[in-house]
Amino acid sequence: MASLKSRRRTILVAIALFFCVGAATSCTPDQIALWNTLTHEQQLAVGDAIHRENSAGGDCFSALGHFSGPHAKARQVIMRESGNNPSAANRSSSARGCWQTMMSIHGPKYYQVGCTPDDWDNPVCNTKVADILYRSSGWSPWAASGG
Repeated sequence: MASLKSRRRTILVAIALFFCVGAATSCTPDQIALWNTLTHEQQLAVGDAIHRENSAGGDCFSALGHFSGPHAKARQVIMRESGNNPSAANRSSSARGCWQTMMSIHGPKYYQVGCTPDDWDNPVCNTKVADILYRSSGWSPWAASGG
């Protein structure tokens, strides 16, 4: 049986690899090989760690550590879009969450950040998706609301 220290190190390596994979949105053969060396228990531990990371509660502003753009402007957009309410849902469209991401269009991006579209009201998940949009298009996804 592997020592506890060795198991922890393996789990931490796996978590780091998972976040790298999430950032790159694809796995390298070495990452796949490493993942396959983990026991089912270790893979579950990685999943639990990612879930804890993505389940940080709070308001929308509390998740801004996951946003790469200017935070002052981000706060303005969040206030305009959701009033800093992670559960904000537009009644006439699929816009949801802190950033009012369009679930009909951006729902699949939740998987890229280690979440599911059902996590739209999780401020960390919603902010990570907004960060993908911001990095690819700047503030244009929020232009209609003055973003």
